[in-house]
Amino acid sequence: MLLTLGLISIAVGIAIARSLFKMVEVSGFSMYPTLLPGDRLVVYKTRRLRPGDIVIATTPGSRAQQMIKRLVEINSHGAVLLGDNSFASTDSRSFGSVPLEAIKGKAVYRYFPFERSGAV
Repeated sequence: MLLTLGLISIAVGIAIARSLFKMVEVSGFSMYPTLLPGDRLVVYKTRRLRPGDIVIATTPGSRAQQMIKRLVEINSHGAVLLGDNSFASTDSRSFGSVPLEAIKGKAVYRYFPFERSGAV
């Protein structure tokens, strides 16, 4: 009985964690020097966003592709998202503001590579 309750508690905990967090891998240099290709991030699924947050959003025109950008501004048209490296970034300078619903969460922690791990 106690073992069953323990297993149920673990399963519920995993389900809650999966609904609140996801892991993504950075590809490309649009967020250089903050993020590098191969960096792996923990993303917290939240609607509490502030300018300066690094967010994961659906790429305009593609429901399947996602992008990692810095939230610069929230305005009446949505969110302005910019890459830290303007020379390698396709962002709001190209496609304008994105709807707030396109933002899937904010990056909170880099867990790989280990020597660069920590809060983002």
